[in-house]
Amino acid sequence: AMEVSACTLEGEELARVSIEPRALVRSLRQLLSEAIGLPSLSFQLQLHSGVQITDDDLCINDILPSGFARLIVTGTLATFAVTASRDGSARVWAATQQLRSSSSSGGSERCLRACRGHDGTVYGVALAPAGCGGGGLMATASGDRTARLWDPHSGECLRCLVGHKGA
Repeated sequence: AMEVSACTLEGEELARVSIEPRALVRSLRQLLSEAIGLPSLSFQLQLHSGVQITDDDLCINDILPSGFARLIVTGTLATFAVTASRDGSARVWAATQQLRSSSSSGGSERCLRACRGHDGTVYGVALAPAGCGGGGLMATASGDRTARLWDPHSGECLRCLVGHKGA
């Protein structure tokens, strides 16, 4: 097995994992994602020479020296939030945080889409992320006595559930 240390551009170690040299880069990405504790992390790997590792189908021993390797991890952490509104819509928001040392800050929030279709106030909203049986799903509950299932990526209403009589 070989040790791989993943660091920020500033040199802060994020994770250290052990992996077989014959494994693919995609396996290394998965291990690093789990070790960093950020499964939604979209990141790039680069060697200290600055060369980006872009092919996930390469064997690790084809791109890294044997024994120990130190990679730089760059990217943006994207998290999502959903909100309910009196106007009968639910909104999907993205909050991004640049992957930097813990002492750095910076990020932004923006509305990705408004999901419209209810005739009354949306009182409840829940988000099931990707990996929970698919590519993600959002559910809303409204004063119009319906619940709706949405694709949070497209904003498309997938199903309207009618017949609710009260809270």
